[in-house]
Amino acid sequence: MKASSRDLFSWAKSILINHLIACFWYFIAKFNEFDPDTWVAQANLEDATLYNKYIAAFEWSLQTLTTVGYGDIKATTIEERVFAIIWMIFGTGFFSYTLGKLSSILENVDKKWVDFERRMHLFNDFSVRVKLPYALKCKVHKYYRNNYLKNVYSSLDPKKLIQELPSQIRNELLMICYKYLIDSVSLLKIDKNFTATILPHLNFLEVHPGEIIYRQDDPPTDIYFIEKGKVNFVTHDKYTLITLLEASFFGEIEAFEDINREYFAIAKEPTNLFFCSYDIFRNLLKEFPTVASEVKIIYDKRKSKYKTCLYMIELQRKRNSGSDPKEELQNSTQYYLGLIAQYEEELGQHEEEKRARLIFFQEEIIKNVCVSNNSNEIQLNNIQQIMKQQKKLVLHFDLNKTILLADSKYTTQTKEECLQEILVGYAWGKLEQRDEKSPVLWKLLTNNFTPIRPSEDMISYKEYICQQFPLKTEGDPDDITEYNNSAIEQRKQLYFQFVKLGQPCMKLKPEYDRIVKLITLPKAVIEELKQQAEEFGFLNEDEVKQRNLTQLLSDKDMLNNLFSDNKYQLLPTFYKTIINLKKQKREFAIVFRPFGTDPKNILREFNKFCLGEHPCFSGRNNTPIVKFDGSKGTKNYIILDKQCALVYRLQKQLVTGTLRRTDKQQLEDGYEKELEEEQVQIYNETQMLLKITESLKESCALCYVDDYQFYQAQPSEQNAKQLYVDQQDPDTLHIFFDDGIQENENNLVQVTDCVTLEDLSRKKCLNKYLVHVDILDVIKDPDYFIKQIEICERNRNDEIERIEKGIPEEQAEIPKKSDWELLEECSDADYLRKTILPLLMPALQLVDIERPKDPLEFIAMYCLKNKEMVKIPQPPEQQE
Repeated sequence: MKASSRDLFSWAKSILINHLIACFWYFIAKFNEFDPDTWVAQANLEDATLYNKYIAAFEWSLQTLTTVGYGDIKATTIEERVFAIIWMIFGTGFFSYTLGKLSSILENVDKKWVDFERRMHLFNDFSVRVKLPYALKCKVHKYYRNNYLKNVYSSLDPKKLIQELPSQIRNELLMICYKYLIDSVSLLKIDKNFTATILPHLNFLEVHPGEIIYRQDDPPTDIYFIEKGKVNFVTHDKYTLITLLEASFFGEIEAFEDINREYFAIAKEPTNLFFCSYDIFRNLLKEFPTVASEVKIIYDKRKSKYKTCLYMIELQRKRNSGSDPKEELQNSTQYYLGLIAQYEEELGQHEEEKRARLIFFQEEIIKNVCVSNNSNEIQLNNIQQIMKQQKKLVLHFDLNKTILLADSKYTTQTKEECLQEILVGYAWGKLEQRDEKSPVLWKLLTNNFTPIRPSEDMISYKEYICQQFPLKTEGDPDDITEYNNSAIEQRKQLYFQFVKLGQPCMKLKPEYDRIVKLITLPKAVIEELKQQAEEFGFLNEDEVKQRNLTQLLSDKDMLNNLFSDNKYQLLPTFYKTIINLKKQKREFAIVFRPFGTDPKNILREFNKFCLGEHPCFSGRNNTPIVKFDGSKGTKNYIILDKQCALVYRLQKQLVTGTLRRTDKQQLEDGYEKELEEEQVQIYNETQMLLKITESLKESCALCYVDDYQFYQAQPSEQNAKQLYVDQQDPDTLHIFFDDGIQENENNLVQVTDCVTLEDLSRKKCLNKYLVHVDILDVIKDPDYFIKQIEICERNRNDEIERIEKGIPEEQAEIPKKSDWELLEECSDADYLRKTILPLLMPALQLVDIERPKDPLEFIAMYCLKNKEMVKIPQPPEQQE
């Protein structure tokens, strides 16, 4: 048994007191010069050592304290008797108190230790059921281990056990237990404090298809949250008003309006619900106004949608009764709104049904509606625009410097060093020389990193370094190699310290730190990875190369080696693009198109993301949980070996089912064994688009590794990566994202029409099929790819509209963008440079010179007096 430090201290005090009494007892005899009547003489200890006399005195003190009193040592002189009386009076009380305290300690320690063991057994069972993360489990264990002796609670109820925890740990535990519900219901993501407060009040309800959740005219007592499944709202005559999907909540309308239920709520499929009392929900909304305002917005939108759907039901009733509402339909904007409402609801259906529903809507509009006024025409155009935009997207991604900072060939550099090598080319300045004897130095002139050269007379710091350490191309090969290696090493040393104190770009250090933070993993994820590394170790590169993707998927692979420097590998913008497309209910596919030799590490990480096991998207440590593994109605984006392929440009062939590249000229010889086992297949290169289309029926993600060796031997646009598109297909849009796509230089991607096999011009493909990617924009803007997709879709729709109208390409007028549109397309930094900084910078300089008493008033007055310095273009409607 363990005693508390306070009890041990009490025992130490009693020993010390006994020691002091023994010393006093000895000094009384010594004061009487060891007279024959003293206790020393009576005990025949005159000739004994000082140590023996101390032991005897300590024995007498302890005997008196414990009321034992053997009598072998006794008081004889008057001084000894007085001291003995005093010690016996004090010792009796002290001994009684100590004995009682000891009994209490032993009883309580034993009881609380047993209680602690039972608590931990209960919590371990509970943690297995809810699959708590290892880090949180250790945190709870540590709390109870350090506090159980002080804990006065003895209840073994799990809910009460959770309530005993500190608020921070309790909230984190609740977030884990209800993580799927929180990830599903957007209302629970607004305010963590609101979520942590309402979760203990939620009760679970499982309903089966056709089961009634509540009936029409029932009192509104509860608010419901849909974790999984669908719920139909049905009228009394069995018309379905609307269908709510998972991530929704319902029951608030009647509660807010204090009326009985207006419709039946019936489960459409097996559905999991959580519900809480409306009184509790209403009180929480008063405490959290942000959540209350969001609920009010949803309430208003839902009331409007109910009104529209009720109108549609009324039209259906008239049709079923035999009346002809065609005349009413011709002039009713509500009909258009009803179609849009139905379309929004149908987005949750299976993708194969969606296209049929869209065609039905279009036929209904043409059949029943004569466009007779501007408002109706606008509504019709809106519906047609929605239909046009819903294309199937096939997104091709290069890897290096597109969605990750460095691929497998940069094994000797950290991710931050790769970032430094990129950013050093985004710092711009000019060469300056004080006098003829002074050296030519580079001076920074920009206040931020930008990939665009600000003016023709500026050079980047990277260009300046390359000029200082040029590479040789002529001479002895060994000397050239040695010299070039040394020059490259000197360049890198300057790259890796370019923002440090005393370096030319140190003014950019604050922005550099912000960029580094964007590529750094969250602290909680870093701690979890450290714990996992201690428990499971690292999976080294040799082990990765020896295993195929199926084996890596089934292994206990924690991805620790990919995040050893605490930085992202695949940038979070890429993952957020996939998540946003899913939220938009878009039909899309992902095709990785690397030039690298071995993309297994990238596919390892991507597959873990699809399984919901990526450390940043697992639901642990306040991270979102997402899955793209085919479960719960999601599509399967996991990439195994059969979804991989290698492009051979020399042989003009495509090998599917492997990531192993062979050097043999005849590919059948290089893959003889795999061909016999039917693991790989060989196709003509021109069949790439067909093969991609067929493969995407089984999986929504592929990996096609292009032939870098062929391109390196003959670097030209004709030998670059190939993108095959079908210009006659209006429903599918292929978009290739690559940092090597340039407007005025050789592209790393060549677009070819798969029907005519004609190469398409670069100008025609840019921002439609091809997108130049700048890695800095990807890091800083989480919506970067979504914005580029919207631009490509818009341009493709314009092209389709031109073709439908029969306008030749050479006659098509390219609308010139207004200054306002160009300004709107600017990045935040460029917008500030064009509108704010030209006026603000001179004002700040004057403030620095004149030092006014009120700088803000001075700047405001300056801006008002000199506002003509900045001419902001007006929106087109204001210009008219």
